[in-house]
Amino acid sequence: MRDLERFARALGVPCPRNVPIRRVVVDSRQVEDGDLFVALPGSRHDGHEFLDDARRRGAAAVLVSRPYEALPALVVPDTREALWQLARWWREHLTGHVLAVTGTAGKTTAKELLRHVLAPSGPVYASPASYNSTIGLPLSILNTPPETRLVIYELGINRPGEMALLGDLSRPKDVVLTALGPAHLEFFASYRHYLEEKLSILRHLPPGGRVFHPPFSGDEALVFRELFPEGLAEVETPPLEEAWQETHSARMLAGLVLGVARALGMEEAEIRERLRSFSGVWGRKTPVDVGGSRWIHDAYNANPLSVQDLLLSFRDRARIAALVLGDMLELGREAERWHRWVGREVARLGYRNLLAVGEQARWIAEEAAAHGVPAQWFPSVDALIQEALDDLLAAPLVLLKASNAMGFERILEAARARRASRPPAG
Repeated sequence: MRDLERFARALGVPCPRNVPIRRVVVDSRQVEDGDLFVALPGSRHDGHEFLDDARRRGAAAVLVSRPYEALPALVVPDTREALWQLARWWREHLTGHVLAVTGTAGKTTAKELLRHVLAPSGPVYASPASYNSTIGLPLSILNTPPETRLVIYELGINRPGEMALLGDLSRPKDVVLTALGPAHLEFFASYRHYLEEKLSILRHLPPGGRVFHPPFSGDEALVFRELFPEGLAEVETPPLEEAWQETHSARMLAGLVLGVARALGMEEAEIRERLRSFSGVWGRKTPVDVGGSRWIHDAYNANPLSVQDLLLSFRDRARIAALVLGDMLELGREAERWHRWVGREVARLGYRNLLAVGEQARWIAEEAAAHGVPAQWFPSVDALIQEALDDLLAAPLVLLKASNAMGFERILEAARARRASRPPAG
């Protein structure tokens, strides 16, 4: 059992009173009995504003940058730096085999699929939810039990230089690369710079470390070959036809996880059985019943690659009753180019009813309409709900895809609420 005194020693600060520490959290809403609450400064809120809330929810202690008398408090100059210092200290205590999962699309699903398939080889720990950032990774490490045999950390980047930080902290034994494509271009000079940053995780592998990846082509293959360090073992994994969904991405991820699990010593028959029993991840092509009509909720996040994957996932595309696409955020100067590209893909693949939502999604609607697709544009989610929700409820199949910040969950919630208040006739 960890205690506050050990944390204080790791930080080199006084411990006012020793108490056991169960977990480390930064969101007061997630605090449970025995947790250490870290008060991080933020762009909109300061964690110090929520110290009393964390105490009421059962926090055992707090990590702060100013005194707090109601709980045992470790006081440091910078709580964000202290979080990283604690994570580096705790990483030294972990002896399990660390897999780092990164890529443009499919990271969280790959991580959850690995957790599910490798569970019999456990104990296994994986980053919760999408804890893949410069805040999420330190939290994942600090909450990894020391006896864990297999550790799966998800690594995500938004800006140049972040992968070096995440790689140094996670120190993976092997890397699992999912699909690569344009995303987060707002903060990179070019798509190539983004690829170089993403693939720089390979420099953090030890001698003999392995990189598992699906087949690459184009710019992705070129940059991968240029950056691939000598002394690493490359394992290219072909798609697997047996998957929990009949989609290209599911088959790609199933093949990837089959390769990893086989390399870690699992029998192939057991791997395939575990793959078939996977139930997926909420918000990633999740089928939802809305009063008799089928909706596909794939709006946890969006980039050109993941939107194309959704579009390719359905064979009889002309019969898709409603395709609802929203903004793909953080594409920067490339935003118009890639939104218009999606509009052309919608037309090329034969979709016949497009509803585009958001300022940038206007480009999707314009391009699709220019290529013959009936398309409507709505400036916001609220506008769509007000003007088109009844039409969506009459559709037998609805696809939802957008960046998470667009709030497409609200469309689903509104549809369920309206269906509950006005059930279909008959």
